[in-house]
Amino acid sequence: MGDVTYFACESKKQLSMYDNVPIGVPVSNTVIYLLDADYRPVKNGEIGEIFASGLNLAAGYVNGRDPERFLENPLAVEKKYARLYRTGDYGSLKNGNIMYEGRTDSQVKIRGHRVDLSEVEKIVAELPLVEKAIVLCYRAGHVDQAILAFVKLRDDSPVVTEMQLEGRLKDKLADYMTPQVIIMEHVPLLVNGKVDRQALLKAYETANNDQGGSASVPDFDYSHVPEELKLTARDLFETVSTVIGRSRRATLSAHSNFYELGGNSLNSIFTVTLLREKGYKIGISDFIAAKNLGEIIEKMASNHDAVQLEEETLNACPHLQMEAVLLQEEHHQPVTLLYPVSTTKVIWSNG
Repeated sequence: MGDVTYFACESKKQLSMYDNVPIGVPVSNTVIYLLDADYRPVKNGEIGEIFASGLNLAAGYVNGRDPERFLENPLAVEKKYARLYRTGDYGSLKNGNIMYEGRTDSQVKIRGHRVDLSEVEKIVAELPLVEKAIVLCYRAGHVDQAILAFVKLRDDSPVVTEMQLEGRLKDKLADYMTPQVIIMEHVPLLVNGKVDRQALLKAYETANNDQGGSASVPDFDYSHVPEELKLTARDLFETVSTVIGRSRRATLSAHSNFYELGGNSLNSIFTVTLLREKGYKIGISDFIAAKNLGEIIEKMASNHDAVQLEEETLNACPHLQMEAVLLQEEHHQPVTLLYPVSTTKVIWSNG
């Protein structure tokens, strides 16, 4: 089975109705189900596991691997929908489109890497001072997604900070897998005795949105930034801090690496977009290739100076103008732009 859904995006305004791009609707000859644990369709707006059915469904995996993924369809009304494929994704229905709501097998994608949260949880639980560990992903698939390790320490544990625990985890886990540690006094439980994971995420979100807390105060270090670049550094640090949010677990300085701070491929693009809106001409490839924020600051400053020099030169030469001619509109007079750019003639189609 290849693609089984699509989302037709016809305008930017259309996306304003969603927090992220939808999975969409089924392709032809395909049925998508959102089912609960008893294989019953969930109500509109509720989260269910995504199942797919149709003529494009494979007979199974190679060598019969994971046969539990392929099921008989108790809801089928036609023979071609007699079998179901369990995708392992959660979804919900919004404005007629399926929205992604996370993975059922605790796997998430971080910086292009597939991360199994249960493996991270096992490493956290093995730390000598930890009595209980629960590892979750906050807002999986979103710009501000973060791996969180909720930890309850042993009663006889000496005083230790969250940053100290994270430091120990960095010796055992890759940077993109290292979670943000949150020490808790007690573990919230459901009536059946299981951990209330939603309560943990809700508590984190509440703290994340508490602008009055000390954790919301940005922590910037300008000690290694030249005086003439401090304004540029401030723009970068504030932008990065805004994008990464509470998943940032270290002071922002010229020596900081964007990805080690908690950045990823998705919010690196968002960061570059915000910097461009502030007037800094920096390419995404330059941003990604930079070893630290100091290199990005220098690139931002040099490109910013080049743009300013170009504008000053053009303002000093008002005879430089751009002539724009509309195709398929020969009776129109050429349109002269008020902003002096160059003597190049730009032609575009009216369609």
